[in-house]
Amino acid sequence: FNSLSKHFNNKLHKHAFYELHFILDGSSTITDSSGNEYTVDTGEAIIVPQDFPHVFKYKNNKLKRFSIAFTLPEDVKPIAFSDNFGIMKLHDGIIENLNTIFSKANKNTTLSQFIISNRIYEILCDILNLEERRDILLNAEPNPINFYIDKSKKYINDNLNIILTCKDIADYCHINEIYLNRLFKKHTGETLHKYIQRKKIGYSIELLKNKDLSLNTISTMLGFSNEYYFNTYFKKAVGLPPGSYRNINFR
Repeated sequence: FNSLSKHFNNKLHKHAFYELHFILDGSSTITDSSGNEYTVDTGEAIIVPQDFPHVFKYKNNKLKRFSIAFTLPEDVKPIAFSDNFGIMKLHDGIIENLNTIFSKANKNTTLSQFIISNRIYEILCDILNLEERRDILLNAEPNPINFYIDKSKKYINDNLNIILTCKDIADYCHINEIYLNRLFKKHTGETLHKYIQRKKIGYSIELLKNKDLSLNTISTMLGFSNEYYFNTYFKKAVGLPPGSYRNINFR
């Protein structure tokens, strides 16, 4: 839940999961990879398909939104909004469920968590027209620790074209940065920073294999402001500047 929605990625990006955003106050715009812009206003919701490039922007600091990120079993496909944005008005049933979620959000009890989870499932079933598959959704609740780690990894892998920090990942997961780093290190054996660096360098090397791409083009594709910063980043991690690495390994 973003009271001010500060954490917006204003570069084109995508996710390996669906996003569902409820606009409770204010107005937001979302743009697809073709430059088509859609406006979502108070009392509306938008669903963003998985692997669908998009950019979110908000018009002022008054925006208030509630967001749900979710995956579905491979054999369950949404009847609507499978290959484009879907914008809808919030009907009374969804509003009632949202009000219940907000009223229970500050009560950290087993019962309140159970009620919140079930109200979220009801909303998803309603919007995705999956009432007949409710049993599948209810069995898909992730382990909290694995959820944070998997969400971090997916976000990093989906956004190797921008510069990410550990704080960016923690903010995206709505979790304390120190706690997320501790979880990540304990359960993966490497720090969050090392994982970001390893994936970024791996992507860099794949791009270096393409001789048609200049180092300046590659640096831009990776989100660096110029070639110098890319060279410095790559050399620090690999021990060689990217040009030398390319000449040695990809003649």
